[in-house]
Amino acid sequence: MKKFKFELEKVLNIRQKELDSISQEVADCLYKVKLKENEVNILTQELVMIQDERATKLSFTLSSKELKQMIFKEESVQLKLETTTHELNELHEQSKRLLIKRQNKKIEVNSLEKLRERQKNEYDLNASKQEEAFIESLWNMKEGSKQ
Repeated sequence: MKKFKFELEKVLNIRQKELDSISQEVADCLYKVKLKENEVNILTQELVMIQDERATKLSFTLSSKELKQMIFKEESVQLKLETTTHELNELHEQSKRLLIKRQNKKIEVNSLEKLRERQKNEYDLNASKQEEAFIESLWNMKEGSKQ
């Protein structure tokens, strides 16, 4: 009897490679999310320090030039924080989309693997039936030659 061959093996291999690729994209995206979260935390701390510094220095006499510089610095950090937070939100959305895509690909791969397993089981069952039939026919020929 010929060896079992799953006719969709190439498709399964391609889908598995796609799943691996998507999984890598997810890992990369989650890494970028962590980096952005760290950046947001650093900017938030920097903004708080600037605001505290400005509040402390306002109790002293500041020139208008120094005050403008502090306000400019605070506004630039605030703008960078808003931009970074927006980028972080986009990365979160991208990671959600990738996770859904990966889950769908996993379902597809699992379906193909289950199909392969079911076909392999059917093949094994048919092979054992054919082997039993062959042994029985040999037995019957042996019994027939004795008579």
